[in-house]
Amino acid sequence: MRIFLVRHGESLGNLDERAYSQFGDHNVPLTQWGYRQASEAGSVIAVYLAGLTEPGSKPLRIWYSPFLRTRQSKDALLDALPLESVGKVREDYLLREQDFGLFTEIYDHAERKQKFPDEFEKWARLRSNSGKFYARPPDGESRADVAQRMRLFLQTIMHEARHGHASR
Repeated sequence: MRIFLVRHGESLGNLDERAYSQFGDHNVPLTQWGYRQASEAGSVIAVYLAGLTEPGSKPLRIWYSPFLRTRQSKDALLDALPLESVGKVREDYLLREQDFGLFTEIYDHAERKQKFPDEFEKWARLRSNSGKFYARPPDGESRADVAQRMRLFLQTIMHEARHGHASR
């Protein structure tokens, strides 16, 4: 099994954090450069696959998150891949950004503290006592929660591969 991990291309949010408040995190689009980056990633994978000499290789299975920028990256990637190399393509809710709960779209600690003083203080204590990896923002996910989600996703891929749904 081969796994290619491709992050979304450059988004408007990578250029200006205000894009998240303008569009909402899930609807921040790619820039033109981001679309080209994703297309180039598809071209690199296509060249790699063309160089394989294994007979009967299985088609690619492609998973992407429900966020607009990842759907657009998936489209650019697919445009660059030969049609015969692509199998199932599907969205998976496990492949999403970390949920920061009340702190979503508030990137400045001072602003978080001003808007949600009690919650911020509790979160700050958790970060101090448990560490950044385990502390959950109010109504959000910790980094450990995200790691657990990713583990579940990878276990799903492995389960499918072991039970005759092999992917590259």
